[in-house]
Amino acid sequence: MDVVNVEQPRVAEDAGARAVIAAASRGLGEAMVGITVDEIPHPHRLAERGW
Repeated sequence: MDVVNVEQPRVAEDAGARAVIAAASRGLGEAMVGITVDEIPHPHRLAERGW
């Protein structure tokens, strides 16, 4: 009885997905800086959600 490595196809899929993401991400520049809710003026907030 042959033993089949079930993880092998998944590793190939993951590698393919990483390659696609890497290609699509080229040239995007730096990530945006996040802000906290406290930095958004009260009238500009869409909703108060337990803060």
